[in-house]
Amino acid sequence: QRGEGYNDRLKGHADLKAMLSQADLVTLHDRVKDIEVEVSIKAVKMLMECRRNNKRIAKIYEDAVDESLKMCALYVTSCDKVSGAESKYTVKCRKGPVALVNLDTKIVHRGQIFIIPTCTCGYWCSSFRLCLHIVKALTDDGREILQVKNIHPIHLLQFHPLWPDALRKCRMEDYNDLPQVKLIALEGAMEVNVAASPPASTASVCPSEFFQYTGKKKVPKERKGRASALQQAANMLVKAAVDLGDEHTFQLALARVLQATKECRDMNATTNQAPAYNNDVVPLPPAPRVGSNSSNAKADGVNNSRLSSSAAAAAATTKKRRRPKKKAANPQLHCSNCEVLVQHAKLHVNFNNHSMKNCPNMELFYQYFAGSKDEDGKGGEL
Repeated sequence: QRGEGYNDRLKGHADLKAMLSQADLVTLHDRVKDIEVEVSIKAVKMLMECRRNNKRIAKIYEDAVDESLKMCALYVTSCDKVSGAESKYTVKCRKGPVALVNLDTKIVHRGQIFIIPTCTCGYWCSSFRLCLHIVKALTDDGREILQVKNIHPIHLLQFHPLWPDALRKCRMEDYNDLPQVKLIALEGAMEVNVAASPPASTASVCPSEFFQYTGKKKVPKERKGRASALQQAANMLVKAAVDLGDEHTFQLALARVLQATKECRDMNATTNQAPAYNNDVVPLPPAPRVGSNSSNAKADGVNNSRLSSSAAAAAATTKKRRRPKKKAANPQLHCSNCEVLVQHAKLHVNFNNHSMKNCPNMELFYQYFAGSKDEDGKGGEL
């Protein structure tokens, strides 16, 4: 199932999947490298958080143990100790075969011997996690459940390949209750001439006894609380190194403060660059710049491609506003009757700004033309 999930992530979806299907070997290599960088950055952050909280196992393992506790209370019917054995139990459940649990089984992991509880059930054999049978046997034997010695080494965070990087970045020392871890680290350093990641030096590691905010005591969330804690520590340092000390204590205190400042700057400058392929979004190059006028410079950096999701938004912001159309002017009024009076009767009347229907000279027009009739009763000629 893990392999299928990784394949799904590698192939991508939508446009990215279509692009990768036609890509060459170099592009596929870059894709795998980008995913590896992204996963490594997330893994280091999670390991740093676990070390700061003094966690020995991941949260997913703790959730699995909680589920085993619930199933133990619901399904386990009996737990009997095997006669003639000190740490072997037979555990029966409502369903399924009887499981044999050995609380002191010797296993070999990476060349070192570990003593952990084991079980014959399918869940433990496939996942190496504490099952309901082991939980019941540990409870009846009077042992604690979530102890380091009860956990299979493959689930311990100390054996994670990126654990040394997390320790170096968070400036904390490793746990020292498992001697097998140090022996495995020494054997690995002897086999490999050049270490992939050099171990953190003694000067850059702060002992755990000096960490004040551990366990239930949480770091202040506001800046005022953190600054107040640093100010109190600075006052204690001035009193011990200056008021009660000499020039050597002053030099030591100043050197430690400068060292802590540099380490904090290095931690702040940790690279967290995102990979080139962000999930399933195919990166598109920005539109080329045309001209150097101020009007063209406003659209710099805008991707005008139709494949870009932001093209529509960019087009909406750069779209020119339409000027409102001017209303057509009213046609100039013209009176034909008054025009006839001007042309034929030689009268000085205004034939504009009014229509023939509303002509003020209508009577004058009929007086000169419409009313003049000849002997036959016909109107006169104009």
